[in-house]
Amino acid sequence: ISKNTIISNYFNDIYFSKHNGLKEKKFVFLEPNKIKEKLNKSDHFVIGELGFGCGLNFLATWDLFKKYSKSNVVLDYISIEAYPLENEVLRKVYSLFPEINLLSKKLLSALPPLWPGCHKLHFDSGRISLTLIYGDVLEKLKTLNFLSDVWYFDGFDPKKNPEMWSENIFREVKRLTITGGSFSTFTSSTSVQKNLKNVGFQINLIPGYLNKREMITGLNTGKIVKDRIRKKIIVIGGGIAGASVARALKRRNSDVILIEKNSI
Repeated sequence: ISKNTIISNYFNDIYFSKHNGLKEKKFVFLEPNKIKEKLNKSDHFVIGELGFGCGLNFLATWDLFKKYSKSNVVLDYISIEAYPLENEVLRKVYSLFPEINLLSKKLLSALPPLWPGCHKLHFDSGRISLTLIYGDVLEKLKTLNFLSDVWYFDGFDPKKNPEMWSENIFREVKRLTITGGSFSTFTSSTSVQKNLKNVGFQINLIPGYLNKREMITGLNTGKIVKDRIRKKIIVIGGGIAGASVARALKRRNSDVILIEKNSI
């Protein structure tokens, strides 16, 4: 950590603003995507992220979710990170932001080993699911199948990490975005704008954080789909595991039929 931020050894670039990283994350990602307003528009809200980094975007979103979401809303947060950070580094980062101390402690205690692959974490009695995917972004995106309401693009500077901002990446992202879904990112790079447009995203330039002149936001254009198709799922076995699965599926807007041979 140096001057209230942290620098990547791989890309020689900062993870967040030295002025106030948490405020920057809220300004760049939560506010343009209208997270507070969107949280309660469906029972199941999904956020995709390229670049988990220090986890500040997730913690800021979690904090907002706890304060403003209704009790029946669940959040799926799916994040891909090629270079996950050690817990000791994250602990030092989080000491800079005492306002999220309780949440950052819970996150630190739940983080998986830094092994490549998919790691699923649950918080707030299952209302929040954090899926951490460690590995190459394009490779992992190609294996995924979900629909996101919002995307956070939080890679390093496009000049230092161009692969993260390629047309191939954004094509996969668009495939995984609902019609009407939004995104935002700190950069205003012309190459990033071009790649986003080429895959069919509508983009807008808005003022950036502090001394940054502009940043990119946008939409997967078309008719906005308000409700996902409800899935009908049969769970066989009404024991502890079956009942828990049925409950989790119900909270994710699925129609569940629970079949149990023996009455209790």
